[in-house]
Amino acid sequence: MKELFIALPSQRLESLLLRRNDADSYEILCAWTAVYHPEVLRRTRQTAKQFFVEHTFEEPSQRIFIVPYTSYAMLQEHWIARAKDRGCVFLTECANLEKLVESICRELDREDAETEDAGAGEESDAGGSPEISETPEKSEAETEEKPLKEPPSLTITSEQVSFKPDEAVYMNESIARTILQEYAEWLTKYFDLYPNSKVYVVGFIAKTRLDDSNRLNLRLSEQRAETVTKTLLELGIPEDKLIVIGLGENGGSHFRVDEHPNGVFDTVIAQQNRKVMLIPDLSEDSIKVLEIKNELDALRR
Repeated sequence: MKELFIALPSQRLESLLLRRNDADSYEILCAWTAVYHPEVLRRTRQTAKQFFVEHTFEEPSQRIFIVPYTSYAMLQEHWIARAKDRGCVFLTECANLEKLVESICRELDREDAETEDAGAGEESDAGGSPEISETPEKSEAETEEKPLKEPPSLTITSEQVSFKPDEAVYMNESIARTILQEYAEWLTKYFDLYPNSKVYVVGFIAKTRLDDSNRLNLRLSEQRAETVTKTLLELGIPEDKLIVIGLGENGGSHFRVDEHPNGVFDTVIAQQNRKVMLIPDLSEDSIKVLEIKNELDALRR
């Protein structure tokens, strides 16, 4: 039976952002409630596991994911496609609890039916003479774990690693170092798989109405990326593997407008925009980041 997972929009439970809009909060609540529904528990005979979408380094197979919209938007399309190829199912309609429970049960019923069909086929073949075939041993190259087709990007949120206002200094260096230790471990594993790759450390800043200076925001975002990079180097990441970039509020798809059309500044979105991302040079994200950087460099000239 496929394992049931709830996809949460964070890197771990402690860093799950609580301040969200009503629609996103309701979908997360529905998803969480659905996986603990008595009928779902009766069918699965186990509680659902948590899957954190900001850490998609693994390549899962044969899983059923319950994915609220805010989580789905953070997943990369190519990663989802590969997971589907390996038998994963994504249930994304999380706005209605009753319908979501029905979808989960329907997926579990479908899987049970497929299992029964496979079992019936094996029984029908049991009457014939068994064929004995030797399974050739796999070579070392074949058994070696294959690297990911395209590595994911990771986001270091402002709730995880926060800076003093208008500075590139950690609010709490001890906490920041503890959080970045996890990212350093991820980077170590990544560079083991991709020894010739590099990772862009990209800083972003929320655009405030009090300070519309794009130049100052660019510099501050770069300085904060430099601060994170310095810590990662102290944690053992080779200096020639990291490239610092500051994009200010020019984040493309990684940046949401933090001011509503009526001129009201959205502090929640602004907080989400204050971040540092680790973007491998082998990912599609790196292409977009470099395009934005080149455009900004051209405007400076």
